Amino acid sequence: MKQSIVETLDGIHQAFQKLGFKPLKFDDSLLEKYAGYKWYLIPFWRVELVLYAVPAVEKLEEQPWESWYRDKGEECHHIHYAFKMHESDQEWSQTAPSDDRPDEIIGRVWYWYAADIKPALL
Repeated sequence: MKQSIVETLDGIHQAFQKLGFKPLKFDDSLLEKYAGYKWYLIPFWRVELVLYAVPAVEKLEEQPWESWYRDKGEECHHIHYAFKMHESDQEWSQTAPSDDRPDEIIGRVWYWYAADIKPALL
């Protein structure tokens, strides 16, 4: 997987800037709420870049992972769970590892929904 791991609050702000998002206002509470998460900025053929926030593997069954990107000029944010949160959730899975997704999310069924841009745990 070609990836850039983002490890600091400043790095997360910079990643959102690289995506072309409006400035988001969050502080150290983001790192507290997302303790144990890995943040990845990964090239993706369809939308150029995707920012992922992925919890530790042992927490994937209970905590969401998230993705942010721009598609046709629109800011997009998807929240993914190992279980359905809403009747309208979409099902998604990918069975084989690839360069454009974090390895932790491969080989499982996920249920996702589109959300506003704000990180889900804030």
